[in-house]
Amino acid sequence: MILTGTSGNDTLIGGTENDTLSGLAGNDVLNGKAGADTYKFNQGDGQDTLNDDSNDTSTDQLVFSGTGLTSSNAIVTRIGSTSDLKISFGGIADSVLLKDQVYSTSGNYGVESVQFSNGVTWSEAQLWNAYLTLGAATNDTLEGTTANDTIRGGLGTDYLNGRDGADTYQFNLGDGQDTLNDSSNDTSLDKLIFSGTGLTSTNAIVT
Repeated sequence: MILTGTSGNDTLIGGTENDTLSGLAGNDVLNGKAGADTYKFNQGDGQDTLNDDSNDTSTDQLVFSGTGLTSSNAIVTRIGSTSDLKISFGGIADSVLLKDQVYSTSGNYGVESVQFSNGVTWSEAQLWNAYLTLGAATNDTLEGTTANDTIRGGLGTDYLNGRDGADTYQFNLGDGQDTLNDSSNDTSLDKLIFSGTGLTSTNAIVT
């Protein structure tokens, strides 16, 4: 089934088959429900919310098209302490909110792949990694998974927690004043890596 919205704020709900949903302009809510669904988002389509059925074991994909909606221009952020991820783009007002995308790495939450207009496709794991390593130039809260995560907050005063797994925290010169709160129940070997002029062992001060 092909579901296409209008220039207003639409709610599009699919069925049990493989649906293609496109909200067009406006701030739309899209839910393909069961089936291997494709969500299409073009530049100028507004701020959409994708609420994919968590009970669906099919492979769903989000496809971006339009100048600027590229992987290199993508910004992936988490909405507060929720399980929602937002994909936005530098210099562009459009965005897609993925409800419950990071609720669990073992469940069927959100989409399984994201394809950008420059031809690059991210898997669900790569989307997770983008969230953990492409922190915005603000104060981020980045929380990892039970896997071995690589986490970098980027600019801003960030809060980082890799949780379980052998995690790697990356900190570059200019990244601000970050807080690392690693899981106390985790027996894996985690590491913190500093990079940038001046962030050397001889210049370090531990208090």
